[in-house]
Amino acid sequence: GRKRILKNINGIVCVTNEISNLYAKLNIPTEVISNGIKLNGDFLETIPTDRPQAVFVGTPGQIWHGVEKIILAAKKLPDIDFNIVGYNSEVLGLSTPDNVI
Repeated sequence: GRKRILKNINGIVCVTNEISNLYAKLNIPTEVISNGIKLNGDFLETIPTDRPQAVFVGTPGQIWHGVEKIILAAKKLPDIDFNIVGYNSEVLGLSTPDNVI
């Protein structure tokens, strides 16, 4: 069914440039709308630290992310900072240790 679908479309939306490149030879308009973060934009000032940093980027309500396991890991590894992007303490609904940001 892939050939049938591809010959009847007006464009393709991909989540990465690598996926978009796979369809370049088809000469179909292609757009990349990432499901990640833009790495060449403006960022907050970094704060120097000697502590190891773990970062998770996610969307609230996606139970398969396993954010509760990150909280458990943070409780067992107090010398590591766990930065959870996309969630706040209200959304987490868990008692988070001080090393969860």
